[in-house]
Amino acid sequence: MRTRIPGLREFRRIRRMGSIALCVIGMSACAIGPAPRVVSPKETGIAVAYRTSLTPQGAVPAVDWWAAFADPTLLALLHEAEGANADLAVATQRLRQARVNLVAANGAFFPTLGGTVGRSRLSGGNATVMPGETTSVALTASYEIDLFGGKRRARTAAVADRDVSIENHRSVEISLLTEIAINYVGARAAGNRLRLAEGNLANQQDTLQLVRWRAMAGLASDVEVEQAAQLYAQTQASLPDLRLAEDGAINRLATLTGLTSGQVATRLGDSTTIPVASVPAVSLPVDALRQRPDVRAAEHSVIAELARVGVRQAAVLPSLILGGSYSGYGANWSAATLNPALQLTGLLAGSLFRGGQDWAAVESQKAVAAVAAANYRGVVRAAMEDLENSIRSASGAVEKTTALGDADAAAQRAVTLAQIRYRSGLTDFQSLLDTQRTALSSQQSLVQAQADQAIAAIRLYKALGGGWSTRTFAPMASE
Repeated sequence: MRTRIPGLREFRRIRRMGSIALCVIGMSACAIGPAPRVVSPKETGIAVAYRTSLTPQGAVPAVDWWAAFADPTLLALLHEAEGANADLAVATQRLRQARVNLVAANGAFFPTLGGTVGRSRLSGGNATVMPGETTSVALTASYEIDLFGGKRRARTAAVADRDVSIENHRSVEISLLTEIAINYVGARAAGNRLRLAEGNLANQQDTLQLVRWRAMAGLASDVEVEQAAQLYAQTQASLPDLRLAEDGAINRLATLTGLTSGQVATRLGDSTTIPVASVPAVSLPVDALRQRPDVRAAEHSVIAELARVGVRQAAVLPSLILGGSYSGYGANWSAATLNPALQLTGLLAGSLFRGGQDWAAVESQKAVAAVAAANYRGVVRAAMEDLENSIRSASGAVEKTTALGDADAAAQRAVTLAQIRYRSGLTDFQSLLDTQRTALSSQQSLVQAQADQAIAAIRLYKALGGGWSTRTFAPMASE
């Protein structure tokens, strides 16, 4: 005669369910769908060889590239923009949204818990139901097994979306820094050209007065007087455009930094010095591309869309939901908790026919992933073009500034010699005027070349992905 052990049947049932759960968990270790990875720029075959380079074995420039200009006013304006720019605020909120979505995706890996507590009163009653009060307590739990990896693919997509938002945030930061620096250089260059024009105007006024005196003494003709007057008026006519260029750059700086134009003008002061930075050395071209936030954002976008293909495919297959409940009822709280009922459930659910909707959803997502991959290759090509053009522009700007510096020095020496020869009567007035026009044009060209050199260096830093590109963001809870 067998001896029945109390609870043995329940123990065996629980053990069988545990074995089934372990098998299901083992099955869920595999996820369907394409592996969410993207090839590097080097693997695409696009960014293998570059036509231009500054140094074959250079180092990637520092993140705080603006420090190379050694201009405290520029640095102060950059810091002002960090907390006041509207585009940056929008990018920050989009990043926050993506991070919250990741928290939600992580929550899908946890069971759902619920509970109810109630108390009811029955008055009257009948032969089978006695009047009185009843207390009920119930706890429920359910968990969907990640049988085919849909949850994991969803989390991978959410992580990639967050990373896209991070890179987009960095891209906005870099664009903002670049635009502030370029407009700062523009304001300095316009102010410099304005001061040069005003200085030349004063010299031309002295020349005009000198020619008038010589005409009254019979040493110069009326034609020479008119020629001097024409040059003076022409220089005077250039001043409004130069003031407008300076004011336009100041107003743009005010918009970018959140300051007023008056505050920006006060910070700029009377200095006309154009900040100069050495051209950064460039390391391997592929490394330079991977430093750009637009390339990294395109990479993460491909990963996100590939992961969503797995999500779509897992949604077509059956889902397994495990559940359980713990409930009790009685005349009071003690009775309700001392007389529990335990229930374990398992539900396998799936669609049998949906008219091709599931297949269409999978194929549509595959097309979206293909678009993201094509966009990534396009971004890599555009980044390579931008970097090569920036390298060429930066190196060419240095050569141009050096040559124009020599030309300006020669033009200034020519003006001095022409003035001496004119006063000595060894040359005519037309030669002096031509020499002064050449000198003024040479000065203006040199100032513009210096500004172009600074702007070319700024754009090269941007092409290299410089500016807060290694900034980290503290993770949110459950991220």
